[in-house]
Amino acid sequence: MRWVSNAASQHVKPPINPTTSNVKTAHGLVMLINVPEGLNQPYVDTHGRIWVKSGADKRQVTAREEMQRMFQQSDLLHADEQTVVAASFEHIEQIEFASYFERRYNPALASHAFHILPYQGMGSGMLRAIEAWPHIEFLDERDANQFRVILKRPDVQQPEPGGAKEVVTDKTSVKILTVLRNDSKTTIPELAIKVGLTTRSVERALKKLQQETCLVRVGHDKGGHWKVLNTP
Repeated sequence: MRWVSNAASQHVKPPINPTTSNVKTAHGLVMLINVPEGLNQPYVDTHGRIWVKSGADKRQVTAREEMQRMFQQSDLLHADEQTVVAASFEHIEQIEFASYFERRYNPALASHAFHILPYQGMGSGMLRAIEAWPHIEFLDERDANQFRVILKRPDVQQPEPGGAKEVVTDKTSVKILTVLRNDSKTTIPELAIKVGLTTRSVERALKKLQQETCLVRVGHDKGGHWKVLNTP
């Protein structure tokens, strides 16, 4: 046990702390040595050499690229960063950039990386969407490397003053109660869209349902909710 402890503390830098246990077999005692995964990789010997397991044997790491990968995985080596004055995305050769990823990694990753390059502005797809649905509003924010989309909800048309009032049938009243039973916090504009009425017609229908004790408002207009009592 002592020679294991000496080897782990004197011949490995930084020192490691393996654990041992004895197993009794038909041929005598067998010592099991457990070396847990360390937190200070890569470890070196007294001469500063790095060794890795290779099958039943071991080998010394000599390739610079392999050492770099080991130090990067241990967060001990970081890529250099240098600001290039007066440079922009347009100075990057996209074809060469994609070719580098394909050589360095694999075609699937290269294809994905090529499509996540910085935002370059609204493309033809966005322009076609605006043409097909004018209510879509695209906000081009190149400084933030993004764009925003605003979908405008169509306004519910209100009847002209003095015009004919919509007739709220019992069927429509039942539909209003069904919507409120499923979502008691539905607003009047939302109700108007769901039942196909104007907001004024919905307000009259709600007042009528309250008078008929089919519906009651709980709480304030803001923050309150509807409670369905019965169906007419």
